[in-house]
Amino acid sequence: DVPLYARERERQRLAAEEAARKVIAQIPTDEAQLFALPIDWAVVEKHRIIDDKLRPWVEKKMKEYIGEEEDTSDMVDFVASMLEERATPADIIDQLAAVLDADAHVLGVKLWRMLAFEALTAAAPKDP
Repeated sequence: DVPLYARERERQRLAAEEAARKVIAQIPTDEAQLFALPIDWAVVEKHRIIDDKLRPWVEKKMKEYIGEEEDTSDMVDFVASMLEERATPADIIDQLAAVLDADAHVLGVKLWRMLAFEALTAAAPKDP
């Protein structure tokens, strides 16, 4: 027999997965629609999404693209500051292209999807 705490933990895990699926379903796969998706910047700021979620992700991605041995902190700070200034996805991609060339577009799209996901997740009503 499975202990009660294990059943409850599994129930919470499944509920979290279902909530994530619902949020993902709200995010357009079409790039133009994704970039047109309104971002609730008040939610982004309130939940510290840029610093707590996006900055570590951007740092990881920069190291993948540029290399572990390179110092990527200036680039990570630059991307974070562009997000804080509410730059458009196109502006972010244009700026990244100077360093990442063709990879800038892929990173920019993934970054915007993650921003949308985190903002929608933070704004979603939580189960008690």
